[in-house]
Amino acid sequence: QGGRSKRTAEESTTGSFGGMILLQSLQIVFLWRGSSAFVLVGRDCLRKVWQQSSTNHHLNDPECIVYSTSGCPHCIRAKKLLTNLKIAYDNVDVSEAKKRTELAERTGKTSVPQIFVDGSHIGGADELYAAWEDGSLASFFSRPLSIEEEMKEMKSDPRQGPDVRQLHVANGPLNVLRDRTQILDENEHVASALQRRALNLIDTHVTERGVDYDALRYSEAFASFVRTAALLAELNYEQVHQLHDADFINLYNAMVLHGSVVLRHPRNASERQAFYSHKVCYAFGPYVLSLDDIEHGVLRRSRDGKGFGLEDNRRVLFTTSSSFDPRIHFALNCGAKSCPPIKLFTKQNLNNELKAASHAFLDSETCIKENNTIVLSRLFFWYALDFLTLSEIGDSLDPITEQAQSSNFWSDEFAVAAKYGRHLIFAASRLASPTLSNELNDIISSS
Repeated sequence: QGGRSKRTAEESTTGSFGGMILLQSLQIVFLWRGSSAFVLVGRDCLRKVWQQSSTNHHLNDPECIVYSTSGCPHCIRAKKLLTNLKIAYDNVDVSEAKKRTELAERTGKTSVPQIFVDGSHIGGADELYAAWEDGSLASFFSRPLSIEEEMKEMKSDPRQGPDVRQLHVANGPLNVLRDRTQILDENEHVASALQRRALNLIDTHVTERGVDYDALRYSEAFASFVRTAALLAELNYEQVHQLHDADFINLYNAMVLHGSVVLRHPRNASERQAFYSHKVCYAFGPYVLSLDDIEHGVLRRSRDGKGFGLEDNRRVLFTTSSSFDPRIHFALNCGAKSCPPIKLFTKQNLNNELKAASHAFLDSETCIKENNTIVLSRLFFWYALDFLTLSEIGDSLDPITEQAQSSNFWSDEFAVAAKYGRHLIFAASRLASPTLSNELNDIISSS
């Protein structure tokens, strides 16, 4: 009714919804897109409509669905490309168990992102970019797909605020600061709070080239993250001993982000060794733990000679905890081509969360070639002893364990693959999602 109502309805046809009927006097808006209909009621309904329709997407485009999770750089890369191409998409957050089940049933995969266009499964972020570059993505659309020059990402000067490195004390744990003022909600746990902040930072600082660590250095949000980390140094002995495996997984992943911003992400083998062994470390009350200390000493329980020695007073951090779970390898930050659907781990649901992370990693990193050759991630070589215990080969584990103590046991990669490859593939099949597990077991049983 009236000029404003008519103009609003006409303008809305350039937005992401198929149509809109506005009853201004009743403050009710009816929206529809495809077979879906929405009703917004109340004073703020118009503002919400404009937030949805202001991206100038095209009405005749096919439906696009992105399964993703927070803190996933690959998901953000995919979404940025869709946005730059003016392709509207529906985001499905797979941090909910129900949505993970839906994704697995639809694709046989649990890693994210997974993108669908017009009902067809495109794949992950790399597959989406490849489809755009080779023109196959354009075949779904009745219009040309292109990125306007003004939308192409330009490298800007990130130095818009104070350098966060000025908060840090030289040559000490990264969470020992000159300024430690930070207050958490009384119901918020410091480990989960830190990882939640890290995920939010990644969500807002990922470009097509990856995480923008330079911009993070001058971000006030990152300064708040750093001050939150400082609270770990103030924990007392009892509080440190109450930390659970889920806490240490969250803290490890948050520490990787912290170190990458303040010290620079490692670019070669020697930088990587220093980064994980001693440069990136946190004070946990009376203890100081590096990334390697958390991975090998705490989470891996000092297996195969790595971690804490018998006389190390930090050994008490894990001697009374539950048995070692090799699935932690899939929960720690890694260079996988996609992300696990879970990024924030909890004590209450850790078993299911590690299960989801394992399924996602193996779905992404396991390749079955035409000649039934199985290619596993190098994680299975680096930590073979961790996974061999899952292969149910009984007494033959004893000599493997004894051999593993010798320094040259893993020196010949091909010998390890030849002697234990079948057992490692079987271990992988026990950790994989049902679809992949069946494929691996079929190959093992027929070979």
